[in-house]
Amino acid sequence: MLTIHKDPVCEIDPRVMLSHSTRSNAEALLTAKTIKGNWFRVFPKTAQDVIRLQDLEHHIDKHTPATGGGVFISQRALESLIVIDIRSQKANLFA
Repeated sequence: MLTIHKDPVCEIDPRVMLSHSTRSNAEALLTAKTIKGNWFRVFPKTAQDVIRLQDLEHHIDKHTPATGGGVFISQRALESLIVIDIRSQKANLFA
């Protein structure tokens, strides 16, 4: 079940942090970049929420905000997490 701390907040064209490996691969450089589209800032509440967010593909379905907390996820990812949540609830009702 997705038990995010607050309701998802839709942000249009947010600024996110991107990491770039250096030649030595010993350290990564972080840069801020604006990504296009509607992204949802979510705040995971439980370990299970964190695990589900970790399963999303980084820099495709999830991004680290340049400022503030939480995680930006795509609408597709949000919809898939809600579907998983609904299926979990139905499974619990009939267990």
